[in-house]
Amino acid sequence: MTNPCAPLTRAFPTLLLCLALTGAADPAAALTGVVIGWGSGSGKPTPPYDVNGASGTATTVTAGYVHNCAIQAGTGNAVCWGNNFKGQRVTPDAVNGVSGTAADISAGHWYTCAIQAGTGEVFCWGGNVYGQATPPDAVNGVSGTATDISAGDFHVCATQASTGDVVCWGQDIFGEATPPDAVNGVAGAAADISAGYAHSCAIQAGSGNVVCWGDNSDGEATPPDSVNGVAGTATAVAAGSGFSCAIQSGTGSAVCWGYDGSGQATPPDEVNGVLGTAAQISAGDLHACAVQVGTGSAICWGYDGSGRATPPDFVDAGTTAGISAGAFHTLVFGEFAVDRDGDGLEDQLDNCMEVANVAQDDTDGDDCGNACDADYNNDGVVGHPDFFEFAPTFGTVGNEDKCHSGLIPGCIVGFSDFGFVVAAFGSTPGPSGTTAGTTACP
Repeated sequence: MTNPCAPLTRAFPTLLLCLALTGAADPAAALTGVVIGWGSGSGKPTPPYDVNGASGTATTVTAGYVHNCAIQAGTGNAVCWGNNFKGQRVTPDAVNGVSGTAADISAGHWYTCAIQAGTGEVFCWGGNVYGQATPPDAVNGVSGTATDISAGDFHVCATQASTGDVVCWGQDIFGEATPPDAVNGVAGAAADISAGYAHSCAIQAGSGNVVCWGDNSDGEATPPDSVNGVAGTATAVAAGSGFSCAIQSGTGSAVCWGYDGSGQATPPDEVNGVLGTAAQISAGDLHACAVQVGTGSAICWGYDGSGRATPPDFVDAGTTAGISAGAFHTLVFGEFAVDRDGDGLEDQLDNCMEVANVAQDDTDGDDCGNACDADYNNDGVVGHPDFFEFAPTFGTVGNEDKCHSGLIPGCIVGFSDFGFVVAAFGSTPGPSGTTAGTTACP
């Protein structure tokens, strides 16, 4: 069972070294690799403990249509969350750490694809109505492997490891899964790829020219001269829904084209070269995002329904290492001073990261605060033994670890405290950011 109160210091050697040398953590220190999400609900923007800083962090994130995935830092395990309508959230053993891990991952529409670390083999799972979850022999390890992968709406594109050729599969109504000679190995290969809603884009290796194919109803597959090789080239490309974006070589300016009904094809001054430039770029359904060079700020634009294009304040105050724009939401990972419960204590200093508890009461000394710890026998899960331990204290005074409602000396254990134990039944305590490993917060 994954322990949400596992020592954060084990996951962050720098913090451990600081503790060893100084005996205390810097109150302003931020966690590195923390995954944060915002926008529409259904669990999509809410990362699990494995990558949200409670028991792990991430090195890569990908926002899909109604689900998300990440690669866990340290382990390389693929972790997914959100909607599971077609099984797209259930990572296979080949990449979840059981028999293998992931080197790259991409979430599409009700399906997911990943590249297995070490072998380079592509594995896909979830919805497969168009064959999008059935990678061809050219990248599945039979006759070739991959180094880069991108899942679009119902089609996927990958860069073949040995050749750099673009290989696509899945829905091909508009030719989105039929890469042109410029990048399919006939007349060139690719340095970067991105699969969008019904079109795809790549950067041609060597030239840096942006090449797109598939649906061009809104001009999304017609890159402008500034990145197509006529007046400029690109270092990164992102295909969204009816629009595309790229980062121009040399200037670092964000350039977008295609459908612009919500301003998604009009990058703001912060990244278009006027006030700043872009280090990374991602195109979603009706919005796009980039990481600003120098500041590490997450900059988003376009449709802002459910706040998908408005990063939270603590993201603005932190440093974004990676960003992914989904259909209705956005994900980032980076260095953020997160205070999840708003009690004024940053998560790595808070013994209840998701329950406000300024006093930090911890009667049993297990580094999980009373406010999030109904595991009275410290066996790692709230169960019947904890009810048996709680029952004799009902109506008594002075049992602060059972008095979750008052959390003050002399409080009376009552019905609200009983409700706390009932609500916690079957769960683990925490999560806590202060577990030192010397006491048991199972």
